[in-house]
Amino acid sequence: MGSNEAFGTPRRPPASPVIDPEVVSGTERPPGDLPGWLGVLLTAVAPVAHFWQGTAGRIVLAPGDAVLYLFPIRRLAAQMVAQGYWPLWNPFVFSGFPFLAVSQTAVLHPGTFLFLILPALWAMNLQMIAAYVIAGIGTYAYARAVGATVFGATLAGMTFPFSGFMSAHLGHTGLVQATAWLPAVLYCAERLRHQRNVRWIAGGAAAVAVGIFAGHPQGTVLVGVTVSAYAGFFAIAERPPVGRWRYLRSCLALLTGGVLLGAVQLLPTAELVAQTFRARLTFAEFTSYALPIRQLPMLLFPFLFGGDGMTPYWGEWNLGELLGYTGLVPLIAAIVAVPLARRNLVARFWVGMAALALALTLGSATPLAAVGYHVPVWNLFRAPARAFLQFDVAVAVLAALGVSHLGPHRRQWFGRTALAMAALVACSAVVIVAFKEQLFGAQAERAGLDAVGFALAVAWYNPVVLWPVACAVVAALACLAVARWPSRLLLVAVLAVHAADLGYMGHRLLSQGFLRGEHVDVVPDYVRWLTSNGVTAGSGRVLLLTDGAPVRADLGLWDVAMANGYDPYILSRYSAVAADMTYFGAVSEAALLTRPGFLDLLNVSHLVVNVGRESWPPPRFSQRSLELILARGQALDFALPQPTAATHLDIVSSLLYSIRIADGTPVARVSVIDEAGAITSLLLNAGEDTSEWAWDSPELARGVAHRRAEVHESFPAGSFTGHRYLSRRSLPARVTVSRVRVEPLVTVQISRLSVYDQGTGISQHCTREHALLGDRARWESVFVGRRMQILRNRHALPRAWLVPSVEVHRADRILAAIRDGRLPDGAPFDPREVALVEDGPGLDGGTLDPEAAVQITRYEPNRVELRARTARPAFLVLSDAFYPGWRATVDGVDTPIVRANYVLRGLPLPPGRHAVRFTFRPRSVLLGAVVNGLAVVTLCAALTAAVWRRSRRRGPP
Repeated sequence: MGSNEAFGTPRRPPASPVIDPEVVSGTERPPGDLPGWLGVLLTAVAPVAHFWQGTAGRIVLAPGDAVLYLFPIRRLAAQMVAQGYWPLWNPFVFSGFPFLAVSQTAVLHPGTFLFLILPALWAMNLQMIAAYVIAGIGTYAYARAVGATVFGATLAGMTFPFSGFMSAHLGHTGLVQATAWLPAVLYCAERLRHQRNVRWIAGGAAAVAVGIFAGHPQGTVLVGVTVSAYAGFFAIAERPPVGRWRYLRSCLALLTGGVLLGAVQLLPTAELVAQTFRARLTFAEFTSYALPIRQLPMLLFPFLFGGDGMTPYWGEWNLGELLGYTGLVPLIAAIVAVPLARRNLVARFWVGMAALALALTLGSATPLAAVGYHVPVWNLFRAPARAFLQFDVAVAVLAALGVSHLGPHRRQWFGRTALAMAALVACSAVVIVAFKEQLFGAQAERAGLDAVGFALAVAWYNPVVLWPVACAVVAALACLAVARWPSRLLLVAVLAVHAADLGYMGHRLLSQGFLRGEHVDVVPDYVRWLTSNGVTAGSGRVLLLTDGAPVRADLGLWDVAMANGYDPYILSRYSAVAADMTYFGAVSEAALLTRPGFLDLLNVSHLVVNVGRESWPPPRFSQRSLELILARGQALDFALPQPTAATHLDIVSSLLYSIRIADGTPVARVSVIDEAGAITSLLLNAGEDTSEWAWDSPELARGVAHRRAEVHESFPAGSFTGHRYLSRRSLPARVTVSRVRVEPLVTVQISRLSVYDQGTGISQHCTREHALLGDRARWESVFVGRRMQILRNRHALPRAWLVPSVEVHRADRILAAIRDGRLPDGAPFDPREVALVEDGPGLDGGTLDPEAAVQITRYEPNRVELRARTARPAFLVLSDAFYPGWRATVDGVDTPIVRANYVLRGLPLPPGRHAVRFTFRPRSVLLGAVVNGLAVVTLCAALTAAVWRRSRRRGPP
């Protein structure tokens, strides 16, 4: 094209770009371009400046999931290594859980080892900033490899790391650290297209392996799919300089080498996933967290649906999963690059990739989702909007190519494109503000946004609308100026406009949900109480009850073990036993209150209850809210903190699955009990005191057999409105209430319950804590702190115990016995007397001898040692989770471990005194380590051979 290019001249014909060392080093630059050193410096320094609060140590770069789970779990891994333990097993969550196999713990990632030498805050911030530097430098290098000028490569290197995908997923530590290597792997694949060299295979394989160790399998798959598509496209579209099959073999060796290097992580993770709900997803789960078509304007207005720290997010799913904004300057340049696809294969590939990725983000709105659901491995992951990874990379590369191929005859079109983009953004803003009710009114209503909030959220003066318009105008002017008068100063000005655009988005995202630096090592008061009272890993467990919010998974840092935790790979069996516990540790409160037997089985000695004061994350409901679903027979007592005078009883409730219940049918009995034990009972009737919550549903309205009671409050429920109903019942006389009892006769949801004194106008609201304390035989309040209250469980079983009898049943019957407290023959299930197993011989030992006992003598992450004595045959139950890889010996003799009580470990003991040892030695880890070692040896041998051959060709000096 000549030296009159606007932003510099590519060094190679765009149809087949290759690396030129002079171009990469910046020693020979076309006129008007930036110096190479400046491009590299800007790309490398940008993350340090962008995350300046983390650089300065003011915050931990771990928002959302990371602060609750990823940050503490990596600290715990390093702490275990420092104490001399291999982090193979985590005894501090879910009654024992794999450690290395849980990929997101990133035990083998280099960043985790930083915790061994640096304070936790700096270790976390350094590895996260490093990930963004790697993403930027990799993008810069790849853009240069495919023929971009220094300015174009710098623009790309400042786009991908701070794009919507990378910025919004900061809290998904492993995902960012895995996908940050994509440009570097692409760079190696591009080099292999022109020159087959073992060092590019080894370098790419190492990058893939480090991405695997980052701990996010979906991120690794996204990288692998993108590189595979890249290699396949260039092998088919043209004959690469090194040859088609040679190129494909090289790329296959790169990816295979990375997988083999990561085998020590992949094999244990695969073993774990097979035992979780993630072993297979439904189509609805597979397509969850997709970008709704109506939210496509977020590509131009990233905070249109809130989430900027000033307006709550009111769109579908959550903002972090749907953000793919790349900035307006790259979009303008990428559009300019589209015509290059006719003669430039790199541009053609990335135009196709951008279109495909954008279609994938839409989930079930396109046929691609139905196809992808049948693709092995790919169908194990949800969140289609994570295809924004490829979209953002594609826009960054196309932007680099677009500004690198602007001759004089195309400058005019570049200027017109910039103006057209500004006009598009401005017109879109006008349409959005003018027709917001028609476009987004229904969605705002479903999200619970009131009319005033909606009007403020989508107003022309709101930054969510005004800032993109202002950026579009400024970006258009900057592009027009640099196209007309190309100079280094104007090129830097364009980069500054782009940095301000993405910097604003990052600033809004960084303004919320971060742990302050000074709070990193603060020990909560309730944890101090637990540790000072001997509640440590080898004694009893705690269960955190946090109103459905994710639990913090860092108590292991202080040697406190939990029966819940936070991990997407929660064992499906364990979840079923623990009242259908979610992966973030929430339990069914109705089961906790009415069938708490599973707590005893799991050695839960203390319950830690969020009392809703100064809590983070904030509780979902206030203290006066219950939201408890009770089935028939699940009676519940509320013990008030002190006797309260009352003349009325207020109940906010609704019915579930009640369309056939006739008008006036009693649905619940509510009793108030005074100080003397006198009982006053009231009946709640359908159609008078409460009604079906979905009474207005078009599908149910004609079939509901009872009237609609007085509506207390309504809430959006998809295409209709759901209701809760208020019943205020007068008591026969003024009563001093000490307890309130609810006995449902059908399935009923109790949202609020309170006693009210008409004389004083004071209400006493019943809370979950009152319901727990209603079971006085079980719970005792032992601590009330600023945020948490601790209740002691008087019925908790010890960590290990002996039983005289063993019964063999099917797994489903054992689970039913644990849930219902009844054996299959109808007899009560007492885990102190009998253990339930799925295979092996039973045992009917009658009763234990008085001297029978078991004691834990050593309790470590990967080893448990006990001493037991019994005069008769007995069965030992250890209240730790059963998992493949655990081995047991009794007096030094290998003894098979039996799955007891559906999820625990057990083994038979003959009469006598015994030394029992449980040791965790998973074969998957050993096999993975062998494969990993062989891969390292093979790559090192190949590199050595390549160096030797090269030295022989050069000959003696």
